Amino acid sequence: MNPSSNFTQGLTHGKPKGWSTDLCECWRDINSCCLTCWCPCVAFGRIAEIVDRGGSSCGVSGAMYMIIFMLTGYAGSSLYSCFYRTKLRGQYNLKERPCCDCCVHFCCEPCALCQEYRQLEHKRAFDLSIGWHGNMERQARMAMSASSSAVPPALQPPMSRKMEATTITHVTTNNPNNTSIHGPVVEEVEGLIRVYKDGHVERSQFVPCVDPSLPLELGVACSDVHIDKLTNVWGRLYVPTVTNSTSVSKLPLIVYFHGGGFCAGSAYWSCYHQFLGRLSAKSRCLVMHVNYRLAPENPLPAAYEDGVNAILWLKKTRNDNLWSKQCDFGSIFLAGDSAGGNIANHVAGRLATADALIKPLKIEGTILIQPFFGGEARTETERRVENNTESSVLTLASSDTWWRLTLPREANREHPYCKPVKITTRTLVCVAEMDVLMDRAMEMCDSDKKMIRCVVYKGVGHAFQVLGESQLANTLTLQMDQPYAGELPQGLWTTGLCDCHEDGCICFQTAIVPCVSFAQNTEIVNRGTIPCINAGLIHLALGFVGCCWLYAFPSRSRLREHFALPEKPCSDYWVHICCTPCAICQESRELKNQGADPSLGWVSNIEKWRREKITPPIVVPGMNR
Repeated sequence: MNPSSNFTQGLTHGKPKGWSTDLCECWRDINSCCLTCWCPCVAFGRIAEIVDRGGSSCGVSGAMYMIIFMLTGYAGSSLYSCFYRTKLRGQYNLKERPCCDCCVHFCCEPCALCQEYRQLEHKRAFDLSIGWHGNMERQARMAMSASSSAVPPALQPPMSRKMEATTITHVTTNNPNNTSIHGPVVEEVEGLIRVYKDGHVERSQFVPCVDPSLPLELGVACSDVHIDKLTNVWGRLYVPTVTNSTSVSKLPLIVYFHGGGFCAGSAYWSCYHQFLGRLSAKSRCLVMHVNYRLAPENPLPAAYEDGVNAILWLKKTRNDNLWSKQCDFGSIFLAGDSAGGNIANHVAGRLATADALIKPLKIEGTILIQPFFGGEARTETERRVENNTESSVLTLASSDTWWRLTLPREANREHPYCKPVKITTRTLVCVAEMDVLMDRAMEMCDSDKKMIRCVVYKGVGHAFQVLGESQLANTLTLQMDQPYAGELPQGLWTTGLCDCHEDGCICFQTAIVPCVSFAQNTEIVNRGTIPCINAGLIHLALGFVGCCWLYAFPSRSRLREHFALPEKPCSDYWVHICCTPCAICQESRELKNQGADPSLGWVSNIEKWRREKITPPIVVPGMNR
């Protein structure tokens, strides 16, 4: 279920509907009445964030409203806010009454804001005080709690696969006859895996399995490749398409290992297929998802050996495949989530001692997403989260079971496989606040703050990036890609800082009204999250005090991240201090050369890319590349 569906169900066409309350019925909600009378900037900021669906923050919109009010009085602020009334009416098909929107706001700004506030809060069930994303998260929780009592969907038929000499049967229902055939169950993670006394293993296929096909508009080709036919280890390869001759000629490679407690999971799983497809499109990296051997049939170090063999296979076949011509084998990153994070760490440790064996391949770094480490002594988060399945899919009891199924016979959780290996490559560790493994990951980060960077995601549990269906999970999945952007190989600017003569129109506009050019660039670079008018007015206001460069240079940094451009001729900070118009002009030309026309705005560019069926130069949220 889309968590925003309940909130956006009013986006319909047809005959306009009436407002839920009249313009002058402020007394219906005393709280909103007082807020709009005494702090109209706060009320407007909240309204703007909801109407823009999180595209603009409450703080920025409220600050903009206050700045305009201080400079121009109610005339300017009412002109600014009336656009949002028009947008609100368009979204929910409301009548334009008692007169045009501009007149309504100009005649009685507080009454207009109060009416809009009531419309969103009472008719559309928004809690404006928690913002757009807070409402999406709340709606997702409501949807999940409602669906938890529903009958589960029909599961797929049983599937078997042969691995070495052991037959593994994936069952979708519990067969009562198995107990008499195979003996009693000796280990179980409910709903995931059962191990019987005679060694027979049952796995429930609770995630759909999919083939390597992807939507064409995603701009990523996908195929399955054999890595080791003897052990039946294979990989799913994601290769971004390159359509622009100025793009980076060689792309980094991410070798990814899935989670599942070393005992479950597959590169066939739809949740990983979708996640890695988006990751490849957004980061512009090749991704190879390794389908390693599973425990308990193949206990550790089998998965580590499969990871090392996958790297050796890359070395062996680097000149034999068409996709390898796009790959920068000197820039390989090992990544994984949960047990896959543990595998990535240990594979990196093994390869560090055999550097000469893999040359000319080079491991640049590791990306560990909620890595699965353990120990006999309980940590604070293990005691706090313990068996709370509401906040995390991984409980303390299931964690202990995974380790018993995975480790060599007679080993406990103090075994070296349960501990992180110290490596000399750069490492990014992604930690979920509600994860039972949080303290384990933080201990690893604290051990080497120079080489390890830690990113903590608030309010989410284990494996949220692949198992979450909420708007919050999708948003954080996109954010998770961002720390990697700095690791991309540096490309080249398509235009120089002083080449303003290349486009006379952009040069003239930037020289006369730099705030307009900057605003257009900012809307594109921020993918529509900062409206053009907001950025332009802030730039103009700061220009009066000579500080517009302070607001402008972060936009240049973000543009460089999108296209992997070098920071030259000097830092972004100094480029804008020395010549802000030249910097803005260069950024406008770069966007245009890359295929994004700043003058059209973000929404119109999306429509253009869809209409012309071309790969978007910048990842579009909600639109596959």
